[in-house]
Amino acid sequence: MQIAQALVYMHGQNPPAVHLDLKPENVLVRHIYGNIYNVVIFVIQFDRWKTKPITFFLADFGLGKIGVDAGRTTMQAGTPAFQPPEQLKGELVGVGSDVYALACIVVELFSESQIWKGLSTHTIILKVAGGSFPCVDYVPPEIKSIVENCFVPVDRRISAATFLKNLCKLLHS
Repeated sequence: MQIAQALVYMHGQNPPAVHLDLKPENVLVRHIYGNIYNVVIFVIQFDRWKTKPITFFLADFGLGKIGVDAGRTTMQAGTPAFQPPEQLKGELVGVGSDVYALACIVVELFSESQIWKGLSTHTIILKVAGGSFPCVDYVPPEIKSIVENCFVPVDRRISAATFLKNLCKLLHS
């Protein structure tokens, strides 16, 4: 939820800020003792920390852009497994690109596996650019529709604010 909140803040700026390389390795976690870990390490050690207050942070804004349509990007920049079709095709990218990547992170967290495990970068690019989306079978039914609405074409993709609002409704119902 904190990562979605960060995206809502970034995307709400005038002009919006876009991360463009959102992935588990760029999500950091700080637990009560002040140590900062990569979210991948955190998930592995979650049982030790699940009763402790934690804070999530976004890191590595090296590919970040400012603007509603942050521009065109190349396939060489970023991590293809978390990039939406428009980014892999070198089309205009924007806030929706981050929302797609956020949904990929959610899928990985629930599946406890890489979203395109065993596939080469080339194959991932072909699949995603061709319209394939990550498998959401391991995502709990309560949030599956929220995640699926992040994997639609960019003109129909939900915003980070809608993602967060829908998630909050579920958590508080």
